Amino acid sequence: GECRNSGRRTRGFRSVNSTIHSHSYGPTPRLDSLPKLLGATKLSGMQNFALRTFGDPVLKVKTVDVIEFPGELAKLADSMIPTLYDSNGLGLAATQVGIQKRLFVYDMDDDNGPQTVVNPVIVEEKDTAVYEEGCLSIPGLYLAIERPDKVTVQMQDIEGNEKIIELDELMARLFQHELDHLNGGLMFDRILDDDERKVAMSEYNNILLTGQIPTGQRTKRL
Repeated sequence: GECRNSGRRTRGFRSVNSTIHSHSYGPTPRLDSLPKLLGATKLSGMQNFALRTFGDPVLKVKTVDVIEFPGELAKLADSMIPTLYDSNGLGLAATQVGIQKRLFVYDMDDDNGPQTVVNPVIVEEKDTAVYEEGCLSIPGLYLAIERPDKVTVQMQDIEGNEKIIELDELMARLFQHELDHLNGGLMFDRILDDDERKVAMSEYNNILLTGQIPTGQRTKRL
């Protein structure tokens, strides 16, 4: 997804005991236009996976939980990072590079650098908000998607340590978007109205046919 860089905080990351403050998005903001501070050269020499796009059947397959946490898992996560950066994305699910494991990587362009989330499960949802999302696997298309604005997530890190975290705003949406991918879902599946879904599909087909992606400020997608 994408949003304008409106000065709002984008981390939205809290420990489970922290207080969540209310937030008003205003009229349908877009999900991210953070400057691209990091590039693929950051992890030079690593494998760069091919990004899977809409129509690839692998995107509709639900991933399987990670059971073992050997060194190979860390290598897999590290190898996904160049694709994330080359695609100018905030997050990248394993299924988007053809790997059927339940993990994703993300980088919020902050001092924390790239992070890996393994076996995430949403255990609580609060409030809702509408943001206009974009997706690395559906390039050029942006859809207004309603999602919970605050979520509690149970997950593991790259070493298998279990964590429970509370997220809001952009971070909450990032996790939900990537979870959709891990469950074999795409943005189109979030459109409940059949007519609206047909319009969105038609718009994307036009992008594919013409090869013309809407111009404007270069922004990041989920």
